[in-house]
Amino acid sequence: MDATSEKPIVFIDGFCVLCDKLADLIIRKDRRRRMLIATLQGETFDKLKVQLKDQEVPDSVVLYLNGAFYFRSAAVLRIAGLLPFPYNLVKVFRLLPRFLADGVYNWLAGRRYSIFGKRQKCRLPAPHERELCLD
Repeated sequence: MDATSEKPIVFIDGFCVLCDKLADLIIRKDRRRRMLIATLQGETFDKLKVQLKDQEVPDSVVLYLNGAFYFRSAAVLRIAGLLPFPYNLVKVFRLLPRFLADGVYNWLAGRRYSIFGKRQKCRLPAPHERELCLD
């Protein structure tokens, strides 16, 4: 599959352990295989990010859904909404004011390496994960 896929694409920081845990959660819980995963450091994101022009892009999680990009808390909460129960209940936090939800997101994203660690290189997907991973 490629960047023109109809499925939502979750872009993660390939070096971040927390982002990798998000990818693992999606792989395990998205049994209907609604989402694809790629890294922000990969070719798929390079091809799509030209649509963003000079827009600042977070370096942790980005969602590409129906031709639109979602960043920070909007990305995470939409991803949760695509997962099955009980994970999809997290989408209720979309009711929070954006500045508050993004504030929590930015706080965690800014500390993710010190709290969860950082990989030296991107993890390669296991054979059973390859159909869901781009790049």
